[in-house]
Amino acid sequence: MNDHLYFIIQIILLLVRLFRIFYLPAPIPKLINNTDKYNKKNNITLCTWNIQCLFCYMNHKNRKLKNIIKNIELINTDIFFLQEVFDDYSKKYIIDNLKNIYPNYLLGICNKKCLFGEDSGLLILSKYKIDFLDEFILEGGKLPDCFSNKSAIFLKINDIFFCNTHLQSSEWSIQNNTSKLQIEKILSYYKDIILVGDLNNGFVYDFINTKNINNNITNTDENKVLDYIISKDDYYNIKSNTLYIDISKSSDHYPVMGIIIL
Repeated sequence: MNDHLYFIIQIILLLVRLFRIFYLPAPIPKLINNTDKYNKKNNITLCTWNIQCLFCYMNHKNRKLKNIIKNIELINTDIFFLQEVFDDYSKKYIIDNLKNIYPNYLLGICNKKCLFGEDSGLLILSKYKIDFLDEFILEGGKLPDCFSNKSAIFLKINDIFFCNTHLQSSEWSIQNNTSKLQIEKILSYYKDIILVGDLNNGFVYDFINTKNINNNITNTDENKVLDYIISKDDYYNIKSNTLYIDISKSSDHYPVMGIIIL
């Protein structure tokens, strides 16, 4: 695709995006628990994945979403934590097409910031019943994150406490790092949790005490480890690793898979 055609497509997408000022889609329920039929196991598997469903990356929406669905089905963990599910069509598509595997789901804040901005982009899919605990909007966001309602959402599944989040991007200095401050605030709410998501911080292991260290790159653009499944002071016994699947038509992040040894 040449640069002129790409630019025209982006302008058209922006105009379509502005249409939501005049048309609000039917809201999707925040939490649905359809079943808890799966038997509890000794070990729980989970996966976190930033799937890059921002409007400017949705030129081939259905092809992208089909690839995402296919990969989630292949990975097939007990719980899936997704970030950047900003596109409303994508939310419904993923929920509807995976409900046979993941009958339960929880959405983060779905209100768009200032109409032009984004919501939290968070979605949790689970084979087990989900208990929603709390959620707050992350403060101190800088450009471009300040134009979204990025949040930290807390939940409980099988008596295990989780937080799914997507923190401030594009800050690579550990000093006064916004994402570091956001992590500290999250842990001040619930210390003994499993923190999951795109933390956008390559220094997490410098200030989070854990023996569960995954040094395998998770982001293709920055060649950094940005996505994590961690528990401070190893309150939960977790093993995690990056899954190097084909993401060429899905995202710019690799999924990270973990196992909680109970």
